[in-house]
Amino acid sequence: MTFTGDGQTGWAVGWNGTILKSEDGGEIWTARDSGTTDDLESVTFTADGRTGWAVGSLGTILKTIDGGDDWNPRDSEVTEALTSVTFAADGRTGWAVGPFPNIPVDGTQPPTILKTVDGGDTWERRPAPEDLILNSVTFAGDGTTGWAVGIYGEILKTVDGGESWERRRSGTSAQLESVTFTGDGATGWAVGRSGTILKTSDGGET
Repeated sequence: MTFTGDGQTGWAVGWNGTILKSEDGGEIWTARDSGTTDDLESVTFTADGRTGWAVGSLGTILKTIDGGDDWNPRDSEVTEALTSVTFAADGRTGWAVGPFPNIPVDGTQPPTILKTVDGGDTWERRPAPEDLILNSVTFAGDGTTGWAVGIYGEILKTVDGGESWERRRSGTSAQLESVTFTGDGATGWAVGRSGTILKTSDGGET
């Protein structure tokens, strides 16, 4: 779920291609045609509420340029589920994450991290540490520093726009489901199972 800054217009996504839109602060929600029956896991919009993206199962990526009234598919070039999507303020650079695909021949299990630099029209994989399932991704306002969280308390951090990622110690083994940061990237929070709430005040280092 996401809302514009004024808290009036918002969108929520779910199973079977469900997309809902509210224009009165969440009091009333109406369905929009997503054009897919794939389960949708995450949605995000630019600050003006005009351009947005939704991701979900089977590598599904949808894009809208009219405030979420009409949605069109984009080719992610992956078939595994995508669990989270986020964009920089410019609406051009974005990232999506998900679990690892089928186990490769060598037994390693890299997670899925995708990046776009053309507003979500095309996407490319980015390397990441192995043996991870990622559930959520977020970036600071500059689009350079970002964080992703997942199972076993995993936290990844990037300082080069998602080109490379490194693990950070979370202090928990609980599955982490969502992460968010202030615009300057200094203070952040992650939440997960068993009532887990984590906070950082040093950009996610501790």
